[in-house]
Amino acid sequence: MKLLMKLKRNSDLNKSNIFVSSKKSPLATKFLLWLGNDGGWKTFFGTWIAIQAVALIMAIINYSRNEDWAAQYKMFGYTFVISRSSALMIHINTVMVLIPVCRNLLTQLRSTRLSQILSFDLSIEFHKFVGWSIVFFSLIHTAGHYRNYYILAKTAAATQTDMSVTRLFFKLLVTSGPSWTGHIMLLCLLFIAIPATERFKRKNFNRFYYLHHLFFVFFLFFSIHGAFCLLKPSKPPFCRRGAVFWKYYLASGLIYLLERILRELRGTKLEKKISGSMESFVGKITKVILHPSSVIEIQMQKDLSVELKAGQYIFLNCPAISINEWHPFTLTSAPEEDFYSVHLRVSGDWTSKLAYSLGIDELSTEFEKNDQPVLRQSIKHMSYSSHHLVSGKNNKPHSNRKSLMLKLKNYTLPRLLVDGPFGCASEEVFCHEVAILFGAGIGVTPFASVLKSIWYRHNSPGHISSLQKVYFIWTQRETESFEWFQDLLLAIEEEEILEFSSSNAQPTSVSPYASANLIEFQIYLTKKFTSNQVGNVMINDSEGFQDVITNLKSPTYYGRPNLPSIFGSVAERHPGSDVGVFFCGPNNMGVEIEKCIKNWTKDNPESYSTRFTYKKENF
Repeated sequence: MKLLMKLKRNSDLNKSNIFVSSKKSPLATKFLLWLGNDGGWKTFFGTWIAIQAVALIMAIINYSRNEDWAAQYKMFGYTFVISRSSALMIHINTVMVLIPVCRNLLTQLRSTRLSQILSFDLSIEFHKFVGWSIVFFSLIHTAGHYRNYYILAKTAAATQTDMSVTRLFFKLLVTSGPSWTGHIMLLCLLFIAIPATERFKRKNFNRFYYLHHLFFVFFLFFSIHGAFCLLKPSKPPFCRRGAVFWKYYLASGLIYLLERILRELRGTKLEKKISGSMESFVGKITKVILHPSSVIEIQMQKDLSVELKAGQYIFLNCPAISINEWHPFTLTSAPEEDFYSVHLRVSGDWTSKLAYSLGIDELSTEFEKNDQPVLRQSIKHMSYSSHHLVSGKNNKPHSNRKSLMLKLKNYTLPRLLVDGPFGCASEEVFCHEVAILFGAGIGVTPFASVLKSIWYRHNSPGHISSLQKVYFIWTQRETESFEWFQDLLLAIEEEEILEFSSSNAQPTSVSPYASANLIEFQIYLTKKFTSNQVGNVMINDSEGFQDVITNLKSPTYYGRPNLPSIFGSVAERHPGSDVGVFFCGPNNMGVEIEKCIKNWTKDNPESYSTRFTYKKENF
């Protein structure tokens, strides 16, 4: 049996090394490296742009040369071609605009071979691209028809001497069916697109969320926009088809409608009654833990019938706050655990209201110093938490924590509705032979689930995985922000799954030690210290075997990680391997990591034959 397991393990390793082999030519290796990083999404976006370009050219040829439209082309000229061709482009883009936000569909497609061709991690980016394409072609379409209306008004004024061209022009803009429906649609697009920009979205998420649902109004008026048949063909039957827009969005619209229905069904799903008369349901809060740096951990009952993968995320709705607001949160619980857990930073209006509904009136800096958050009188039942992400030996606490656990007795907590889980980049960690996990700030949350799942799998008898090595690299600005993740790291260290870098290791490269272990990590603190603080750190650090900041045996590095050195060290230690680089955090750091991977691959095309694949979390 052990021999079969070993053969199966070797088989998995061989499969992971097939993609980039030392026998491949340098050109083929370079192409595969490009395909694994930029190639996939560039090919997809390029194909989509090419489809639109071909359709646009064919439309221009059709409306300028087809005899059915000869009279219209003669009367209106180039603006007739522009308005009709841009209308076709709007139709084509609406075919795809809803598909990228059908999360259940994309989650299912991730488990197919399409995931090797299409980058589902960029679904939201593609949705934005298609959305702005609709806005662009709508403006072109409107501008073209403005000139067409002017020509119609000018022609009509020649026979109606009692009305001026200007008066007729504005009358057409107000009274004609295509005009008033078109203006309503254009206003909807502006109210959808502008609040969706990053600047306005961060400032007021609620405004973005509610205004984005104007697409229902947009689709409704678009469905009747063409039924007025303002521009008729030269030959009968003139308007036999009427409005045709509904045919373009019918398929994607039905899929989206099913997604929304499924969300409501999931959110209100009740589990079977347990323990007598107590009712258990998905989203029922079972534990609340208040961490430093305004981070709240919420544990809730999970849907045991749904298959969960490490790193996935869910949408949460709190009816007590708003029945329509759904917000994405990464699951920090492992698939092997029997509960959902999320860590959220209180920074916006919705999270602030949620914290208040959980009994926390204020999250002040005093909590970090005095361990005393501001609580309402009815729930001042807080204690040092004995909760651990992974229990230590003998169930002893790992450290003197600042986190406080809310006792739920005699207090009614709000109900949370859960939609998901949905797939994301982190769930592909186990598809690689080597994985590098980059987390920045609260962006480390997906990797909490991944590391715990690795821990459970590693301790599962008979478990086989192609994943041979994991490098966990976390950068953080404030020392207090490490605390909520500390239990997991200490537990893994205590169980001897991790062998940390020695204090003499160079901070610019991955430690050469712990080569026989599955996971090793580095923690970087980017905060600027005063001279007194530096002195205190050096004195305390020299007095024990644990790091003074994290209480771990692994040293804390001060400053930003040296990315070229890290990738070079990994490539040297794992020649010929397929290395997945996963990142969750600020965009500027993600761009820096991706750029470093490209530069390293370009400068070292044949070194070690190591293939780095970059994947970023997108919600």
